[in-house]
Amino acid sequence: MGTMYHWLEPFEEMADWASHLTSIPDDLWLLPMEEGKWSIAEVISHLYLWDRFIHEERLMKLSESEFTKPDPISTNQKASEFGKSGIRKEELLTLYIDSRRQLCHAIRSLGDDISVRPLKIGKTVISLPDYVSGMVEHDEHHRMQMVQFLLVRSHSL
Repeated sequence: MGTMYHWLEPFEEMADWASHLTSIPDDLWLLPMEEGKWSIAEVISHLYLWDRFIHEERLMKLSESEFTKPDPISTNQKASEFGKSGIRKEELLTLYIDSRRQLCHAIRSLGDDISVRPLKIGKTVISLPDYVSGMVEHDEHHRMQMVQFLLVRSHSL
């Protein structure tokens, strides 16, 4: 990884961390982390679907003057349903890890000026590094939820 994309490294590292989730027993994988909250399967599905959204609706449309805002409620509902659909843990993890790596590769392939090109999302103008930084914070929020849940159940990664 070159220093040009140092801001992308924490985003990419989430895929490496997620690869350790294969050791989680199936009963914990599908158990809600708190009452009324998602399971780890649903969180991974959530991260996977948002990565696909970013790739398809952001990166693939960089030539457009502005992006439309997503419908987070609908996207999150689809993620929850997909995580509980019966998809095998290994398959969902592979989908997520592959999608995150493909997304990072696609970002790197955009060229060196991508980090300074502004993105307009609704009324917000943001750089790609700042956008990715927000996604890293989002990843970290969910990673900490999963770590805490597993610690309480005496399961370490």
